[in-house]
Amino acid sequence: MSFKIGSNSVRGLVLNIGLVLVLLGLMSFVFFYKVMPYVTNQNKVLTVPDLRGMTNKEAVRFLAARQLQYEFGDSLFRADVDPLLVLDQYPKANSKVKIYRKIKLNLNAATPPLVVYPDLKWLYLSICKATIRVIRVEHWKYLLQS
Repeated sequence: MSFKIGSNSVRGLVLNIGLVLVLLGLMSFVFFYKVMPYVTNQNKVLTVPDLRGMTNKEAVRFLAARQLQYEFGDSLFRADVDPLLVLDQYPKANSKVKIYRKIKLNLNAATPPLVVYPDLKWLYLSICKATIRVIRVEHWKYLLQS
């Protein structure tokens, strides 16, 4: 019994197209259902801890122990909070992320930002007050006395 189909026949063309489609479907199934879940760590999910209120060193140690990476984002200055404390984070606490995900940490700056004061000599008091309000300096009454 010989299995011989001519390559120039319609039956041979349909058989070859069918074999290509079956192989393509099999390769797609293996790629999307076996390879991709392994590569993308689909089943390895962690809950993001709440890092607000920790110092930067505590947060780094805490994240390293849980296979989460970190990066420091903006640093804001708030006088009522200790320097280098985590003020905010993304993704937010208690959200689900995959392992090795980067957590962006926003810290409280160690020093207040520098403010460039305009030259206010020989200006009217009302102009000085308006200028200081524009640059948002707190306690402007004390600044005007000096």
